[in-house]
Amino acid sequence: MSQYPPFNNEWLVFGRDKYFSYWVCKLNAQKGENVYTTWDHEMEETVDKATYSSLVEFLSDCEKDYDDFEDTATTYTVVIYNKVSLSTLMLIKNILELQISSKELLEKAKNYPSILGVVSHKSMKKADDKTYEFIKKYVRFNRCDCLDEKGKEWTINFSR
Repeated sequence: MSQYPPFNNEWLVFGRDKYFSYWVCKLNAQKGENVYTTWDHEMEETVDKATYSSLVEFLSDCEKDYDDFEDTATTYTVVIYNKVSLSTLMLIKNILELQISSKELLEKAKNYPSILGVVSHKSMKKADDKTYEFIKKYVRFNRCDCLDEKGKEWTINFSR
């Protein structure tokens, strides 16, 4: 619990997103009162009021805001996890703009699960389009925004 403004004994900070928004929880809330909200450094000097009563609803909304933001720094590992024809795999390669040779693609089509490559957030979002939703039958996207001590990327298993 923070002793400093704007939280001053009334709000508990329990998280923060990439954009410097703090996730806060109202302490000593009355039954039926909203409890959760966000606050960031560009807002008023005090936390206004809680806008969510459910933690699940609050975190779902935070996730939606995060996903809707065009995050150019985040990349996703594309993993083939289902049997797929080579022609379909070539189509997926072109849609997602994967940097993989036809020979490698053929090898990966025979051995799944297998990593096809890394794509941008923008490319990953293409799979949400109705035209391309078939992609989700064959591949998963694992967010990779972490580097180990040698600078090598590692994956958070967060499948869409």
